[in-house]
Amino acid sequence: MTSLIKFKAVVDTNVFISGLIFDGLPLKVIEAIQNKKVLLVTSAEIELEILLKLAKFNYGQENIVDLKQQFEKGALRVVPKSKVDICRDLKDNKFLEAALESRADFLVSGDKDLLTLKTFHKTQIITPKEFLSKFNK
Repeated sequence: MTSLIKFKAVVDTNVFISGLIFDGLPLKVIEAIQNKKVLLVTSAEIELEILLKLAKFNYGQENIVDLKQQFEKGALRVVPKSKVDICRDLKDNKFLEAALESRADFLVSGDKDLLTLKTFHKTQIITPKEFLSKFNK
């Protein structure tokens, strides 16, 4: 790990997809990861969901392979030991499980079901805009 990294963050699928397909603030979150200001936290379940959704958007096989390699080389890949069952949408629990296992500083999301929690253990659950403001302090 490089000394540039300030935070560990789990990034939910919708932020990831929005950044890679549509840009805007979600793209700036991804750029913070690529610039090693943030250590991305993933799990096999999170990665699979991102890659499958990108395939549905016709993101391109070569781009998907590149992203998979980036996960393998640049992310903190966790295997959650604890199951969580607190989200209305059960598919969102995987993000909380990864945050818990890694002791992530942030879970970056646009999902209201996650954002209403505000925190989970020591992880702050925030929007891309709130997350990016952490770099301007």
